Amino acid sequence: MRFFFSVMLCLLSIALVVPSAAAVDREKARAHYDQGEKYYRLGEFENALVEYKKVLEFVDSAEMYYNIGQCHRMLKEYEKALFFYRRYLSQVPNAPNKELVEKHISAMTQELEAQKKAQQDQVVPPGQGKVIVMVQPPGSLVWVDTFDGRHVGTTPTVLDLEPGPHVLLVKKDGFFKKTFPVTVKSRELHTIESQLETDPDAIAVVAPPPPKNGDEGRSLWWWTGVAGTILFGVGTGVFGYLAWSKNQDWKDTWDEQTREDGRLYGNLATGLAIATVGFAALTIWTSLFSGPDSPDKEKKPGHGAWLLSPSCSTSACGLSLFLEF
Repeated sequence: MRFFFSVMLCLLSIALVVPSAAAVDREKARAHYDQGEKYYRLGEFENALVEYKKVLEFVDSAEMYYNIGQCHRMLKEYEKALFFYRRYLSQVPNAPNKELVEKHISAMTQELEAQKKAQQDQVVPPGQGKVIVMVQPPGSLVWVDTFDGRHVGTTPTVLDLEPGPHVLLVKKDGFFKKTFPVTVKSRELHTIESQLETDPDAIAVVAPPPPKNGDEGRSLWWWTGVAGTILFGVGTGVFGYLAWSKNQDWKDTWDEQTREDGRLYGNLATGLAIATVGFAALTIWTSLFSGPDSPDKEKKPGHGAWLLSPSCSTSACGLSLFLEF
């Protein structure tokens, strides 16, 4: 008796659970269907298609096959639309919209046949040919089938052209332009090798001549004079001040060593002053009288060299001048 009541209790539980699960599936299917209808009314057929297919995950509805077919038809996916339309009619042979569905099937079938025929009649275009343009000088501009507008490349270059006759124009500043007729064949390689002729009437751009060695030498002597004038001028001032300072100390102390130091500084200041004058003279001479050499006065290497340099001893400073003839 207890076993009988246990079995009845289990059967009752199953009977209560099964309707509950089916109800949940129907609610989910209804939610996806409503969302799909909204997308369909907005013309968002791809999104509507997704929602309609989700309905079939929860319930087996023949009407969803019709809705899915409608979406594919609106997206011009005729083969898929035909599949779902025919499946719909197979499950609902006496559908109220059967006549409309058969009309859609007929129209899409004719459209697919027309597309297939057009593909069969379509002539596959031949492949392009390649043209290698090896025209000297490098950097020449290349035009194809035109004499103005933007060029298509610069030599050397490789062009992909449609099969048939073409005319290539090649030109560069300072040269005569030249045309090259060529007949391009599909998937074949053509090579154009030539040389543009120089145009004697073209204005040549002459680069400025490099500086002469004499100019570089004069610049070096000028900077030497400036540096020497500044350096020895400062030295003259320093040793002149030291000589004056030692002389003042000697007058106060009458110390002979102080007097000798003052004389040494004085001699150094005098020598540096002479050197300063010499470097200043060198700077002025280089700036005013050392102009560019003319062809008639071109010097031979190793001749006419001269050197002016300072020299100092323990008692005085001066300039040494060396001449070579």
